[in-house]
Amino acid sequence: MRRLLLLPVLAIALLAGACLTAEIEIRVNDDGSGTVGVLFAFDRATLEAFAEGEEIPDMAEDIDSSALPEGAIVESVNTDTQIGVKVTVPFAAGTDVGQTINDTFKAVGGEDGEFLTGEQGLFETFVLRQEGDLWVFDATTDAPPPSEDLAFATTMFGDAKMVVRIALPGK
Repeated sequence: MRRLLLLPVLAIALLAGACLTAEIEIRVNDDGSGTVGVLFAFDRATLEAFAEGEEIPDMAEDIDSSALPEGAIVESVNTDTQIGVKVTVPFAAGTDVGQTINDTFKAVGGEDGEFLTGEQGLFETFVLRQEGDLWVFDATTDAPPPSEDLAFATTMFGDAKMVVRIALPGK
C-alpha cells in the first residue's frame, strides 16, 4: 500500500527535475569478498514541496528484504538535504560484482534488473576482478547520440549525480 503512495511522489519529483543522487559503493576485503552499497536519494526540499504537507513515505519500508541476499542491510536515508534508501549486500570472493549490483536493483523494484549493465544499463561493461596481486576495474559506457530523448533526459536529470566508489585491499 505504501508503495502506491511513494510512486506518485517520486514521479512528481522526477518531473520537477528533482536532484537525484545514485551512488554505488564497493568495498573489497583482503580475501576478495566484500559488500556493495547502492544508494538512491532525492532532494528533500523538492520532495517536500510536492508532497504539499503530506508525509513522504519511508522508501526503505517498501523494499522486500526477503528478495535480497542473506546479510543484506536496508537503511533509510533521511538527512537535512536528502531522502532516500541505501541497500548494502555482501558478496563472496570471485562474485561478479556487476551482476550483484544488477540483482540488487532488481530485488528492490527494478523491472529487468539491468540497471548497471545490459541493453538498458548505464555501462556496457562493469568488471571488478583480481589478477594475481592486482585488482582490475573496467567500466565502459558510450555517450548516446544527440536526440530529442537526450535533450529531454538532460532537462529531467540535469542535476542528477551518479557516483561509483571502490575501496580495494592493500595500499
